[in-house]
Formats: sequence, C-alpha cells, structure tokens
Amino acid sequence: MIKIENQGQQIFKKDIDRLEDITFSNLPVEYKDFLIKFNGGCPTPESFDVNSHAEKTFDVHAFFGINLEIESNNLQWIFDEYKNRIPPYLFAIGGTDTSDLICLDLTSYNHGKIVFWDSFDEKDSSYTGNIHDIAENFNTFLNQLYASD
Repeated sequence: MIKIENQGQQIFKKDIDRLEDITFSNLPVEYKDFLIKFNGGCPTPESFDVNSHAEKTFDVHAFFGINLEIESNNLQWIFDEYKNRIPPYLFAIGGTDTSDLICLDLTSYNHGKIVFWDSFDEKDSSYTGNIHDIAENFNTFLNQLYASD
C-alpha cells in the first residue's frame, strides 16, 4: 500500500481544468483523481525500476502538484521549465532524486503511459534516446513502487 506524505493543499476539478488549458494537455482520469486526492507529495515506498536503463533503480523524490509552496514542485512551473527540453507529448508529473523526470506520454496511441526521462542524457526536445518505458498507466506505476534496501 502506497503512502503519500507532504501532500499539497486540496484542489478541485476546476484547478486541473485550468492547468490543462494552460499546458494544452489532456491528462488521464486516473492521474487527475490522484491530484484531487493528494495534489503531489512524496510516496512511500519510493523505488521503481527502469529495466532499459543501465542504472535500473531510481527513487521518486516527489510528485508535482498544483499551487504548492515550493515553486519548482508545481506542475505549471515544471511545464514551463521543460517545454523546450522534453518532447512536446510528454508531461512531467514527478522527479527523481537524480533530477530525472517521471512523465505521462500524452500521445493518442500511448495516452497515459508512464516514462522515465533521463536528464543526464539530455540533448534537445526532439531527442528520444533518453526516454524509457516504466508502466502502462499511472496506477500501474504506483503499484510497482517498492522499498529499496
């Protein structure tokens, strides 16, 4: 069972609608439900595997939210900061302890898929060699989190 600490203040559907309008995004329902319930935060357990990456295991440092006290943990701030650095079909929802991003794939054929964006191998927003599949959807990703040793 996942526990979320350091959650943001309560938000509502209108807050998510505003975010989608600003970021030109169509977020999956299960992720919207997570935002309404937790509005970001730090999960326990926090580790996940990226099988196609040399390092294999990473930790979720935080899930981003809306109107959080720490500006750099806000979804809109992250969107603005990375919009010219990651492919336009990715929407960053969390960060790792090594400054990588956990993203939603918002393409029509992979809508809602969770991917890992490796910041160390960053080139430009058209480069996809640093993107690794993690889970088919957000809930599956949450269920894959485990405690590392």
